Amino acid sequence: MKNTINIVTIISSPHRKGYSATLARKAMNAAKEEGVDVEEIYLLDYNIKYCSGCMNCVSGNKCTLGDELNLLRSKLEKAEGIIISSPTYALMPNAIMMNFIQRIGIYSAYRSSLAGKYIVGISTAGGVGSKKVAKYLTEITDGLFDLGYRSGILGVKVGHDDLKPEDLDQAADLGKKLIQDIITKRKFRFQKLFSKLLSIIVLKPIMKKNLKENGEKEMQGVYEYLKEKGKI
Repeated sequence: MKNTINIVTIISSPHRKGYSATLARKAMNAAKEEGVDVEEIYLLDYNIKYCSGCMNCVSGNKCTLGDELNLLRSKLEKAEGIIISSPTYALMPNAIMMNFIQRIGIYSAYRSSLAGKYIVGISTAGGVGSKKVAKYLTEITDGLFDLGYRSGILGVKVGHDDLKPEDLDQAADLGKKLIQDIITKRKFRFQKLFSKLLSIIVLKPIMKKNLKENGEKEMQGVYEYLKEKGKI
């Protein structure tokens, strides 16, 4: 198979060789063995500031904070698949990941710019909540107009122990499954049914009305993007 599929792996562990980072790389390397291109984004290596609420991401096309968010956004929008991981802190992704989700979210939500992509979510916890967080991470591909495809999640309770061989095997299996889902263009027709109905019945009509009223003003950037993509 030619290297035409691009997979981006996002890691927010504060420990470069932490549990969630290790599992994400295991999935990424398994995907690489399928003959695709992979790239790791270790979030601590990038300058990602806190949102200032200027709203240029809505009225314009790019964030004006002058950090590396626009670079990461471009990488994700070009990828066919995403592996995303974070440790579980207080039943949520850690602050490093939450900041990234909030920054990228204005694009992925309003523009549905990551919709249609395949994603795997991975999280580890000393106690409970890792599966919930792993699922939550995959929602970055869900927008108001279209949704992404969840190839799978992996939540692992590590406690005070090391990762088990079966944990690593499950991560590798997810990496391989991600590639197969992309190749076969699996549609997951019964996945996220409530979200799909909510989008069709409630969110899309509200968004279209908002764009009609503000498409040449406060929401010009979103309007132009969606019009170019043929979504409105």
